This record gives sequence, C-alpha cells and structure tokens, in this order.
Amino acid sequence: MKAFQWVVVPILLILVLLELLALVRGRERRRFVALRLLVWAGAAVAVGLPDTTSSIARMLGIGRGTDLVVYLFLLAFIATSFFFYSRYTLLQRQITELVRREAIREAEQTQPPALKSGDGNGAGPELS
Repeated sequence: MKAFQWVVVPILLILVLLELLALVRGRERRRFVALRLLVWAGAAVAVGLPDTTSSIARMLGIGRGTDLVVYLFLLAFIATSFFFYSRYTLLQRQITELVRREAIREAEQTQPPALKSGDGNGAGPELS
C-alpha cells in the first residue's frame, strides 16, 4: 500500500462505521444513510484496491478504472444538481406562499374599522 492509501482508507473506514451507527440509531432517513454508506464503502474499496475499479470498468466495456470513477462522479453530480434545483424551486414557492399569506393577514389587521365593516348597509365606505 502507498502512503496515500494508508491515510485515506482508515478515514473512509471510520466514515463507514459512523454511517453504520447512524443506520442503527435510525435518527436519519434510512435511504440517505444507506446511500452514504455505499458511497464511503465504494470509495474505500476503490482507494484500497485500485485494480478493482479497472476490473469492473473492463467488464462494463470502459477502458480504465479512472474513467469509470469519473463517469460515476459525473452522473452523481448531475443527479444531485437536479435534486437540489427541485428543492430550491419548491422552497421558493413555499416562501412566496408564506409571504402572500402574511401580507394579506397584515393588511387585514391594519385596515381602518370603517373599511372592515362598512356603514352597516353593505355599501362600504363613501368615496369623495
């Protein structure tokens, strides 16, 4: 093993253990914890056994293991971008709805009494 592997593999294994603890505790959504666990474990295998990525790449018809890692990273980046963009647009819609409700509530509370109830005959306030 090279010096890089001696440093990175233990860190990745610690992250795998932390994700396993999170999975057992169940405080977070299991899908996200499982996905993170899979990513950390895959990274540990890729760094610790670099020939594994080359073998998998050849089985998939990709020339090098490095290319496989780049393709997977690119696909993950695109999927993550779409996910966060959809969350962003949802959040913007929720903020807009909240601001509208608050503006209406505030406008109703600050109207003069004559505008709220009219003059009793349903005609509303007189305009001059």
